[in-house]
Amino acid sequence: MQPLRDEEAWGIFERKILCCIFCGIQVEGSWRRRFNLELYKIYKQSDVVKFVKLQRPKWAGHLARMNEDRCCKKIFLTKPLGNRPC
Repeated sequence: MQPLRDEEAWGIFERKILCCIFCGIQVEGSWRRRFNLELYKIYKQSDVVKFVKLQRPKWAGHLARMNEDRCCKKIFLTKPLGNRPC
């Protein structure tokens, strides 16, 4: 269940930043925060989780084209040694 928690955390962080950027809205003389749907309509971009998921194949292709002696390729394409308790 860890990836879902990470995705939720990224979504919360993104909405917090969008809320800071687009601020509140004044309705009938009082201020209120914008709803999440309002923020995404104003922003008109895909959310950060979708963006990251779309970048993964690009990164995998980049790693596949790297030389074998590059440390990034060694780290990401080798199996970890040992066992980690859950």
